[in-house]
Amino acid sequence: MITCNGKAVVPKEFSVLCAKEGSFKWVSAKGRVDPSLVTHRLVLGGNDSNGSPYFIARRNKNGRDYIGKVGPSINKGISYPYEGDEKKSSEYQMLAFL
Repeated sequence: MITCNGKAVVPKEFSVLCAKEGSFKWVSAKGRVDPSLVTHRLVLGGNDSNGSPYFIARRNKNGRDYIGKVGPSINKGISYPYEGDEKKSSEYQMLAFL
């Protein structure tokens, strides 16, 4: 499930990230992400309609991890699906290559 235009949707096509265990790590972050200031190589998850990158991120809410996206075009931080809607949070973790 992903977010699009304020709603949680199931995409018709998607890719699955496969790698050896230990190839990635989660990096804590807050607020809007500026890729030029990040010291880690982030995992690209897609792009918005203007070509701005989305990176894979997660947010823990009520003891559960929710996968979402962060990017320069998302002002508050992470955008993630929750109970059929798009939610945002300023605290999250980004997936980065080791």
